[in-house]
Amino acid sequence: RTGAPSRFTLTQSGSDAAPDAPLTVKADGDDFVLNTGVIECRLAQSGVALIPSIARDGRTLFTSGRLVCLNQNQPSEPSGEPTLVESFESRIESVTVEQDGPVRAVVRIEGKHVGPEGRAWLPFVVRLYFYAGSANVRMMHTFIFDGDEYQDFIRGLGVRFDVPMQDELYDRHVRFVSADGGLWAEAVRPVTGQRRDPGEQVRKLQVEGKALPPTSAWDQRVATRLELIPSWGDYTLSQLTSDGYRIEKRTQPGHGWIGSAGGTRAAGVAYVGGVSGGVAFGLRDFWQSHPSQIDLRNAATDKAEATLWLWAPEAKAMDLRFYHDGMGMETHEQEL
Repeated sequence: RTGAPSRFTLTQSGSDAAPDAPLTVKADGDDFVLNTGVIECRLAQSGVALIPSIARDGRTLFTSGRLVCLNQNQPSEPSGEPTLVESFESRIESVTVEQDGPVRAVVRIEGKHVGPEGRAWLPFVVRLYFYAGSANVRMMHTFIFDGDEYQDFIRGLGVRFDVPMQDELYDRHVRFVSADGGLWAEAVRPVTGQRRDPGEQVRKLQVEGKALPPTSAWDQRVATRLELIPSWGDYTLSQLTSDGYRIEKRTQPGHGWIGSAGGTRAAGVAYVGGVSGGVAFGLRDFWQSHPSQIDLRNAATDKAEATLWLWAPEAKAMDLRFYHDGMGMETHEQEL
């Protein structure tokens, strides 16, 4: 408008607000240790695991955070030839602290995916973001396809970590979230829906994800037969299209998968742990970037395994071949 200044100048007024507990980054042998005031995260500078551990209040919540890849030698459609699937894991080549607090820290990790035969491919760049006073860790994952599109068909690509489990089986829980806010929730050893009722309070607390009272307070017909109630150790949430997801579970490897729930769009947020604590995690744009998948394994053991798949193994393998054969166009003039 008329008379308005044509130029503005930004100036600082006052001082920056300091966090109550500044974030710190320290070298500890071959590792970096980041402390946000809430969690302490250890980052490796070599090896397979990018994140060896995350602890809170002295308790380890998360170990062995690494990248994983499944690669197969041919497309998913039947060809009459045997399909071979090979597993790869991350191998760190360099680690750089790009920002070291006191409010935010950013760490860049570079490397490749390495297989059991020594092949190193799929270079990756992972940036980890930490914030003072926060228990959250943000990961930005970039990979470069440097394989042969006629021989390398990615069957799965993701991030895997382990979660120590210490609660009783009936006090361990799994959660999945739908895009519209719905919650799928179950205990690893459910005492609801059984032939005999353990008691209303017991059922209510387990549904709410709260610690159950001592078994002496239960109906003893249930409390003395807990070993006869199956424990569900493995879970899969797969979103193979933008309009449908499926949740399946099984007791352990070697036994059948049971369909548990389904819907349209999942948020890609999950939790595994117990009443004493656990880990919540998620993939941004989960249903939009289908096929995507979350696997939880071994939740009935001392160490659960969680994998967030950016490309779902349940889907057909990634096919990066060009969509036509050139159609006779071998020169620029022919293209024109």
